[in-house]
Amino acid sequence: MQLAGRPVLADARGPFGNPSSDSARASVGPETRALWMVVFAPAEFDPARLADHGRRAAAVLFRHGAPSGVEAHARVDDPAQ
Repeated sequence: MQLAGRPVLADARGPFGNPSSDSARASVGPETRALWMVVFAPAEFDPARLADHGRRAAAVLFRHGAPSGVEAHARVDDPAQ
């Protein structure tokens, strides 16, 4: 995973993703019970538009990606609010 010069997602165990790739420990598979989707955008991107993109991405994920029996939730933060 190339990290230099890119936004990076990390936790206490270290980096696990960026806008173009994810580590194996962040991959989604049959054993996945929770999912965190991140939508990246430039700092100058309109916050309301970004929140709208997040809501639409979550709707697509729920419609096509949530397996039967898995509870799904979405949180869209709009910094303008």
